[in-house]
Amino acid sequence: ADPTTCTTTSSHVTKTTTTSTSCLAITIASQCNAPSPTAMPQRTNLPSTFTITATVAAGVTRAVTFDFEYLAPIVGPAEIEKELPLSIYESEDLPLRVELTNVPWLTHPYDTSLFLYSLSNNGVPLKTATPVSAISLSSREEPHVCIDINGLFAVGSLQVQVWAVDGDGSDTVFVIVVADPGPV
Repeated sequence: ADPTTCTTTSSHVTKTTTTSTSCLAITIASQCNAPSPTAMPQRTNLPSTFTITATVAAGVTRAVTFDFEYLAPIVGPAEIEKELPLSIYESEDLPLRVELTNVPWLTHPYDTSLFLYSLSNNGVPLKTATPVSAISLSSREEPHVCIDINGLFAVGSLQVQVWAVDGDGSDTVFVIVVADPGPV
């Protein structure tokens, strides 16, 4: 008989594996938070609980339980999920806020030198490989990165590339620069 059994429910997978020898039986049970046993691993804040139980022939049983959280490997460049603002006036400062995905796991205190940006205005480079101003976190997989840049930009567009120092590439945000409103 197959010693591995899998039972799927709507919210988790339970998998029990039993290995036996003539004098020792070990059972490993895990409760994984995944939609199905064949699904690709996804980043999740939900830990899996593993229990390892060992029973020796004399009838003595020992068990240990621990939580384990799987974080999928990062493949490809950082990706910008959301950004604000989409436009500014030419004399305004740029208070850019971006939400990044596909970046390394952050731990507190957050180090702003882990994320860099470059800035150009209508194709003219203004800043290169500059640390972001601040990092705030909605979850450890999606940091919110703050880039504060003093204004006086030419009308047209700002191009901001953002990347993680330990990542595989960057993503780009375009912010439209419009002329200051004239007197009415």
